[in-house]
Amino acid sequence: MAARKKPVKKATRRARNDGGLYEKHTTKLDPRSGKLVPYSYWQASRDVSVENLPPGVERKRITGTGHTAAAAKARLETNWLAYHNPQSKKATRKRGAPTLTVNELFVQWHKTLLAGAVSDLMARKYEGYFRLHILPHIGHIKLDQLEDSHLLTLFAETLPKKQKTRKSKDGTLETVGQLLSQPARRNIYMGLSNCLNWAERKRLVQGNPLRAIKAPERQDPSDNIETASENAKQLLAKLSETKNTDYCRWLMQFLGLRRAERLGLAWENIRGLDTEHPTIVVKQQLARYADGSGWYIKKTTKNRKERVIVLHEPFLSALRKHKKAQDKLRTSELWQPKPEFADLVFLQSNGAIITLNRDNDEWHEVLQKFGLPHWRAHLNRHITATWLAEQDPPVQMGTVFAILGHGDALGHYYAKTTQRQQNEPMRRYGQTLDQAIKRKNARK
Repeated sequence: MAARKKPVKKATRRARNDGGLYEKHTTKLDPRSGKLVPYSYWQASRDVSVENLPPGVERKRITGTGHTAAAAKARLETNWLAYHNPQSKKATRKRGAPTLTVNELFVQWHKTLLAGAVSDLMARKYEGYFRLHILPHIGHIKLDQLEDSHLLTLFAETLPKKQKTRKSKDGTLETVGQLLSQPARRNIYMGLSNCLNWAERKRLVQGNPLRAIKAPERQDPSDNIETASENAKQLLAKLSETKNTDYCRWLMQFLGLRRAERLGLAWENIRGLDTEHPTIVVKQQLARYADGSGWYIKKTTKNRKERVIVLHEPFLSALRKHKKAQDKLRTSELWQPKPEFADLVFLQSNGAIITLNRDNDEWHEVLQKFGLPHWRAHLNRHITATWLAEQDPPVQMGTVFAILGHGDALGHYYAKTTQRQQNEPMRRYGQTLDQAIKRKNARK
């Protein structure tokens, strides 16, 4: 005999004005896999009292949702106040204007940035953050429907899971790690926060929902210059000993070139390579279009000032050998650079550019290859300054500023240093570095 089923208890209707707080479970579409995945959120609710109901309405419930119980309660309070104070709600946007989407808000906000609210560089950075990482996920949501649950999902799940890919040798895409570091996610958070704060000041939103979401924590790099300095000498010695094809590219970091300046360096910027007075004119950099559509040569440096660096060994012979090797590659049928990049000093073996991300990945790989601990490539500018200071006598501060291209007023003043003033300190610096590399090799 089959067991009798227990009768299902019918849910009773809650009393009027009795609020509730529930965790709800549903599914949502994962944009990466296209599959439905489990999703949970909290919902807080409260009934409107009879005296506050519109004519003909018997019951009205105000709700608020959020990724946490606290967020749901906060959203409920916001919606409750908006219902009971409709004049305040109307004042949050321009009279008669429809509610903007996040995408439409960004267009309006970005116009103020381009009009001079921030520098051109920051305006492009903000545009990149939104076009690549914010708008594809929440750009379609209207501001009055944008909740902290959307933003928590964006910063706690979507952005951390983004993966960096690149083409492998066989032409297929391979994953090479996390796309956005914690500092990068913090920058994106700050960009969105600035936009929503602007919207709040313009009364386009009643409040900034991002305030309910904790910003990714700031990470201060724990760099040890002394240790990295010693490891840098070991790296250069190993690259020299093994005749590594990228020796010149990594060595040029120790002329104080920024990554974008090094990858954007053209042969026309290297003057008198086969003469007794060779120099590098640092005047451009490799840059990415703000919309992420590709790369171009930006005809200015970070501080918009060009600088001249006198060349000595080991930089001189490394550049000469590199040019000879590249000239040989140019005769190959595989060498097919884009015309605007054809004169760059550092290119892949087929003539394609080396992007900033690729350069960073290969920097990690070369350290791992030689069993050296990791340090940030940008730290090599600090190492360069340290090595210049360790010369006997120390290289004058004016020359250091001129080489590194600092952007403050003092750096601009010292950038006027003549090539003749640079010549002797740079000769001694190159000689010291060359001897250090040779000593490392001799100990093996």
